[in-house]
Amino acid sequence: FLITPMITPNLRYLGQPLNFSWKWFLFSGEGRITRKQFWLYYIPYLLLTACVIIVDLEHGYFSDLFKGKVLTNVFGILTIYPCFAVTIKRFHDRGKSGLWSIVGLIPLLGWLWIFIDCGLLRGTEGANDYGLDPKEEKHIVDAFE
Repeated sequence: FLITPMITPNLRYLGQPLNFSWKWFLFSGEGRITRKQFWLYYIPYLLLTACVIIVDLEHGYFSDLFKGKVLTNVFGILTIYPCFAVTIKRFHDRGKSGLWSIVGLIPLLGWLWIFIDCGLLRGTEGANDYGLDPKEEKHIVDAFE
């Protein structure tokens, strides 16, 4: 007997709908996410970033090609797309264009802007141009299907 999330949309695992797609969450700029989902991505990301920097400072080596520590730069290259995808979806929840995520490229001021706008302020209530309210939505559709 197979239970599918479409038949039982209220089934949840670790607070996420059973048909939650990591592929959508990390690699698609479509849709909306809640503040909770935003922080469930960024807190581990920031902790992992700090660990990578510490390891790289202690054991890494400097590369003229990367103009800095290799491990930190490779980690940054590998994670920049998921960071933008998550931030874009959060700006969508706020009713703003995903282009606002570019403000994160401005050191300090841009990071503070994203912290306040995406991390502290509630999204638009109800549906907006970017989709249904994720707080009301019972499931998340895979954007790649």
